[in-house]
Amino acid sequence: MLKVSDIISDILQHDEIAFVAFDRGLLNYSQYAKSIRSIVEEKTKKKVELGTIVVALSRLREKLQKFPVFRPKVRILEYSIKSPLFEMTFEKTSESIDTVSWFLQEYGRKGLFSETSGVGEITLLCDDAFRKRAEEHMKIKPTVILENLASVTVRFSDEYLEVPNTIYTLVSALAVYHINVIEIVSTFTELSFIVRKGDIEKTIHALSTSPELLNM
Repeated sequence: MLKVSDIISDILQHDEIAFVAFDRGLLNYSQYAKSIRSIVEEKTKKKVELGTIVVALSRLREKLQKFPVFRPKVRILEYSIKSPLFEMTFEKTSESIDTVSWFLQEYGRKGLFSETSGVGEITLLCDDAFRKRAEEHMKIKPTVILENLASVTVRFSDEYLEVPNTIYTLVSALAVYHINVIEIVSTFTELSFIVRKGDIEKTIHALSTSPELLNM
């Protein structure tokens, strides 16, 4: 049988807004207990007193204080923007892999390029200046072509490699402004958000004004 405390912990950690407030010490335990009481009772299949939930939340707070913060602060060392870009996605076959690899070897040092190889698809992200050449050399028909894209890249220290939720902090900053992230491209100390050209300013604003992101 599941413990009440375990159920409450699970509910809280899947409720992002409440968890952030809880993490910052801003959550009203009594009000939150009322809002989740029916869920707790449904899962335990028994009546649960509000006081029991409040006590469980208090003890959970003590336990979670031993763990890193939910949204760690991340210091941004540098921003860079590349635009316009375009993206071509192909069904992953030996032919498409060879074709994309050849194109990268031929032109990869001359602009911004990224190859993403998934289970069933392979995607080429490319500077728009090379689009004509890409279309000439790609004998395989892409499943989709995305135009008018841009990359907004943030660079940070390698110390964040071992900090949980670093990427979550960055993504959350864009989520607040409902920015549609087409793709994320990452390297060791860089994270590039691929967005529509029209979202460049909004993306920079979101990243530069987030309280969790510290700018040089």
